[in-house]
Amino acid sequence: MYQVSSGNPGVTLNLSNGSVNVAAGTAIGTFPLVYTICETANPTNCDSATATVTVKPYLIDAVNDQGRGSSKTGGTVIASVLANDSFAGGRATVANVSLSLVSLSPATQGITLDLSDGSVDVAPKTNSGTYSLIYKICEITSPTNCDQATVTIDLSGKEN
Repeated sequence: MYQVSSGNPGVTLNLSNGSVNVAAGTAIGTFPLVYTICETANPTNCDSATATVTVKPYLIDAVNDQGRGSSKTGGTVIASVLANDSFAGGRATVANVSLSLVSLSPATQGITLDLSDGSVDVAPKTNSGTYSLIYKICEITSPTNCDQATVTIDLSGKEN
């Protein structure tokens, strides 16, 4: 058995056992893998076939959050927006997804999303009110595989 061609260099044939391997970071899509097998006793008796390999994106799910904090004293209202998000059957972390801020409404300098850990922080003396922060998480190796969620932040002026 030997590999004749592959529609993607990340899709290969394991010659020792005949399994198809898909390397990490292989693009999402459908790829042909052409291989040939030959009879051991008669090596000129061969036939080729094509295996069709579909590489699907990992399941990514950003889940809405809500937090309540003081507009007067500020602080961290959510330890990490990623805490309830999932990626590839496990928890989303800054190690396996990229995190970005989409929007904050109404706009204010007093509320920030820390992209290094996912925390939502409020500066002291931020205006009271209810804010909507929309964030997006994307697969690092396939940056078009994304989902977004909304964090509702209640800064009523009262402590949690």
